[in-house]
Amino acid sequence: MSRMQKTGLFIGAALAVFSLSRLGLFLVHRPYFAELSAAQTLFGFAAGVRFDLSISLTFLSLPFVMMNLPGAFFRGGRWTTAWGWTAYAILLAGALLLAGDTAFFGEVHRHTATELLMLGNDVHYLFDMAFGVYLPQLVLFIFFAAALGALWKKIIRQPETLPKSAALNFLLLVIFLFLGIRGSVTDKPFGTIDAFSRGNTAMGNLMLNGAFTAYHSALHADSANLRLMPLKVAAAALNMPEGDYPMQKNYAATSTGYNIVFILMESWGVKYVDSFGHNGYGVTPNFDRLAARGLKFANFYAAGQRSITGIQATITGVAPVNGIPALGFGLEVSNISKLGAIAGRHGYETIFLQASRRRSFMVNAIAGATGFADYYGMEDYPRLLNYPDYSASVFGWDYETLLFLKARIDKAKRPFIAYLFTGTTHTPYPPLGKQWEIKPADTSSEDGFLNTLYYSDWSIGEFMKAAEKEPWFAKTIFIFTADHAQVHYGNGSGGYREKFHTPLVIYAPGIFKEPKAVDTVGSQLDMLPTIIDLLGFDDSFSAMGDSLFRKTRQRAFCSEGEVVGIITDKGYLTHSLSDRLETGYFEGAAPQGYFDGLEKELLAENQITFSLLRSNRWAK
Repeated sequence: MSRMQKTGLFIGAALAVFSLSRLGLFLVHRPYFAELSAAQTLFGFAAGVRFDLSISLTFLSLPFVMMNLPGAFFRGGRWTTAWGWTAYAILLAGALLLAGDTAFFGEVHRHTATELLMLGNDVHYLFDMAFGVYLPQLVLFIFFAAALGALWKKIIRQPETLPKSAALNFLLLVIFLFLGIRGSVTDKPFGTIDAFSRGNTAMGNLMLNGAFTAYHSALHADSANLRLMPLKVAAAALNMPEGDYPMQKNYAATSTGYNIVFILMESWGVKYVDSFGHNGYGVTPNFDRLAARGLKFANFYAAGQRSITGIQATITGVAPVNGIPALGFGLEVSNISKLGAIAGRHGYETIFLQASRRRSFMVNAIAGATGFADYYGMEDYPRLLNYPDYSASVFGWDYETLLFLKARIDKAKRPFIAYLFTGTTHTPYPPLGKQWEIKPADTSSEDGFLNTLYYSDWSIGEFMKAAEKEPWFAKTIFIFTADHAQVHYGNGSGGYREKFHTPLVIYAPGIFKEPKAVDTVGSQLDMLPTIIDLLGFDDSFSAMGDSLFRKTRQRAFCSEGEVVGIITDKGYLTHSLSDRLETGYFEGAAPQGYFDGLEKELLAENQITFSLLRSNRWAK
């Protein structure tokens, strides 16, 4: 038997261990998976092999590569034996994690994620559980380990034969390991979000395994161990109700039948929007007209400084919190409220578009996981304009995207909610042609950004002109805001808050008859509740924010990597979760104790969000 054949048997054994674990998860937690049909169950088991292969090869690749190194020096039996048993030890550790994940799943109905980052504080607890209530399972695992070891020993001891082309075999093995780990031949490796791209949480959890979710959550989540204050103290500080799901809300409204068009604009900070920043750039005349005729929210803030944060906050109402992975990288394994899913339950057509390629930012999978039935990306849009270089826009063309949305809405047969994420204003900035180049063309400077902003604003103007002619326009509410502020070229004179200050305009002349400037302090975390309020959905949902039409607390929660902050109508405070960092009061001197109150509120927001998501008590 060649070393390559032994490697194949080891890989097969590893996949068998993961499949056996999945079967155990399915049987132990049968009520959770009862909603799945037979076809969905079989698909979950089959599709799960892809995740199993990826995570097993992630950790087993090194011993497999070492076992198969070409050359006479590496042909000895001891070499193969040493690396073979190394692979066994790694797989056994993975099997132990899978066993623990099956137990963990019963507690919160999701796979383990960032919890492994905190085991150092709970080793004594793990030992107590292993030798206590889980002692029978521990004994069973020991027998399993012995049986797996016997199989491993039998494979290792098989007499070795020399292949005809060791170097070619080694090259093919490396290619296989690389593709197996990535799980994809595209430019984006797949992750936990792909399991939920069909919008079915139970089937997604059946596909996944605890080793995969733990590893990917560790890659994409901060390792902060949030133990800032007891959960009850945090809830009391925020005046939240007692109970298992204190974040849950219900507006008990009546359905309005309105449509929603939500446009998330790439990097549109208030500095460059004259109707908000008043700096005279002159590149947003169409948007400024909408702001003058609609509801203009002058004190609106992004939840973070990344596009994925803006998407997460607006669709789910969940803020970025240290120790909790982002949407698309692990958050989706928790029970959270999802805008598309809620609208779909009310009979709405749900449409999601982004200007960039379908898999950019994992948004195609995020759209499906949050309940949007129709998704479109750059590959779907026909070219409409003669750009100098159509391929130069890495993040797509806003005009083509917006006009495609208009054409798709024209075909809608029911009320709809459409979510569109623009992209042309993302660096590198493409050449646009003389019509929009009001500054010298440049792929990375502020001049290049201003050109793309002028083009993007024109695209919005053309979209709105076309929309105004359609019968669905009168019952449609258009919501325009940004994923984050443009921070590359400074933030004006506003200091900390300008890092997050973004425009928000709600435009619906057939519904909101009078234009109005609104001073309410809001953020992206308020968008899910606001949309639910506007549509009159009588649904229970969970979100950090509240409807902008009902909001009483003048607060915006912001995240800047390891630093979190809170912005109010009077001042702001930033914190590292261990120390207060910066404070500011907008007019005069702050009252005594003002910042102490802000600090307590900020830490309480962090603690309760972290605790509820970790225990899967954010939403039912």
